Parts: sequence; C-alpha cells; structure tokens
Amino acid sequence: MAAAALSLGLGGGTARDGAVEVLVRPERPLVHRGPSGEDIAFSLQLHNPSDLHYRIVRWRARWAPAGAGAEVVSLERASALQNAPRYLEGQRLVVWQGLCLTVPEGATELTLEVELAHRRRAQSLQVATTVFPERRELDVALRLPFSGVWKVTQGHDCGSAHRTAGFGGEFAWDFAALAADAQQAAVASFGAPVLAPAAGRVVMAENDMPDHDARVPRPLPPLLETLVTPQHMFGNFVVLDVGGGSYVLLGHLMEGSVQVEPGQQVEEGDTLARCGNSGYTVQPHVHVQVMDRKDPADPKVRGVPAVFRDYTEILLLERTADRSDLWLHQVSRGDPQPGALVSPR
Repeated sequence: MAAAALSLGLGGGTARDGAVEVLVRPERPLVHRGPSGEDIAFSLQLHNPSDLHYRIVRWRARWAPAGAGAEVVSLERASALQNAPRYLEGQRLVVWQGLCLTVPEGATELTLEVELAHRRRAQSLQVATTVFPERRELDVALRLPFSGVWKVTQGHDCGSAHRTAGFGGEFAWDFAALAADAQQAAVASFGAPVLAPAAGRVVMAENDMPDHDARVPRPLPPLLETLVTPQHMFGNFVVLDVGGGSYVLLGHLMEGSVQVEPGQQVEEGDTLARCGNSGYTVQPHVHVQVMDRKDPADPKVRGVPAVFRDYTEILLLERTADRSDLWLHQVSRGDPQPGALVSPR
C-alpha cells in the first residue's frame, strides 16, 4: 500500500496528501467474473476541504503485483471521466460514479493515483489510495422467477446501467417475456406471475406505486429523495431474506399485485406478485438483484454476484425464410447474458 494511503472505515478507502482526499466506494469492490474475464465497478470521489483551487491533471490506475502482467491504465479514457470536471475548487467534492475496469489475471490490488496542479502556483500535488478487490464464491443460486420463455434485456457487464446505478443492483438482471416484437413483449410481460426465486422470509414490500405506459422512463425525483425512497427506482418491489446474509429484490411489479407482506415465509416458486411497469422503466419487465443488506436505500449496501440454476437457454443457430434452427442448452448453474432466451427447466 502506498505510504499516503489509510482507511477510515467509512464505507470507502481514502488517502490523504495535504488536504485533498481520494475515496473509493465501495471500499472493497466485488469482482465480477464474466465471459471475457474479471472486472470491478466502483465510484471515485475527490474531496478538497481546503480553500485552495486545483486543476486535475491526470488519473491513473496501477495494478499489482507487477508480475501478473498488470499495467498502468489512464482513467481519462474511462467513459465516466470523459465529461468530468477538470478543476477541483476549494470546499468541493467531485464524484465519478460507475467506473468499471478489467482486472488483469493474477492482480490482487489496485492503486488509484491522481495528479493535481495548483491553478496559480508552480506546485503540484499527488494523492493515491490502494483498493483490494474482493473475490466471493457464487454461493447464491436462484430459480428463474417466472414461467415460460423470457429474454434477458439487461445484465451487469461494464456497459450496463446496472453497474452504475447503485442501490445494490451492481449484478442485477432484467427479464421481459418473449414475443415477436417490443409492443407484444410489453403485453406478454405485463401481468405475468412473478415467482419466488428461492425460499425465504419477506423483509420489505411496496405495493402502491402506479404503473405507467409511456415508453420513456418516468423522470426521477431529486437524488436525495431517491436515496431514501427507492420506490422511485424500483417501483413496487419485494425483498426476500434468503439466508447467509443475502437478500433478493424483485422490482417493477404491478400496482396492487403484491401478495406477500413483511414477516411472511415463502417457498421457492410461490407467486409473489405480477410483472408491472412501475418505477424507473421504459417497458414492463422483472428486475432481479441480490444484495448484502435488506434495504436498497442503505448507503452501505452492495450488490452480490449470483447465478441461476436449472434452466434452459434457447439459442438461435440459423434462420432462413422458411425455418429457424434452435438449440436447447440445459444449464445447471449460469449467469444468463443480455439477449439470451431462458426458461426454467
């Protein structure tokens, strides 16, 4: 660890040099193992409690150990930083949400460095913090929460909104019922039963958010209000305590359709609600995420990587004018990718 780095235990690593702080949240990002390798997602914060003004010269990400083939990555090319402020004024905090970096094979720690230049003085400042990504066994295995064939409309790769939205949804999936076109998919999804993906106890339930039918997201309220009332993001939702410190949230449920209440025990496959179009969504679908805390509004909540078990993935091998060749792949444990057609076995 760099000599300047220290941990405050406030949900994010931090390093000090003079008065400027670099913070990473969460403090230990969870590693995601995808088809193309490992990656981590996190937010960067640069805090200047002093009255001095700085120009942000350069961000760098340095992986270690060096023998793992790790290299220095210039974060200026990261999408979350392309339109970032170039200056750090006094008494300011700047935040870049949703950085996602590939983890080189064998790398165990990441040092984030920032170089600052005083706007009026011939002096520069360098601050750094070291992050230790956490690899967790995929011990949460769920049943698909529906019947029939549904399409994965969004997963959790580096390009997905799930990795940047927070609220414990870093490893979430979205599913819409299979149909010939988007309009029919909305009809097929809306009102479809949403089933418990595992046995557990209901710990949160929201049932009164209205559905909407416009094919544009409902505008979100101010950030502070959204942080304390996640209904604006998820609409109607149910959270299940599935044991082992893991909680499953199912969101965008139909208004008035939730059939369970906090404290109730459910079994895998029980009907919880119906698919709706409530919350921040452009079409009816089911949102599924696993978290390490029961409340998605908890500022310390983290998404937890998970898998689905015992499902069939339907692959289109060839399509001609008069026929389509399909391949049915039986999956015992898997992470269905965006565009996949899946059905519980």
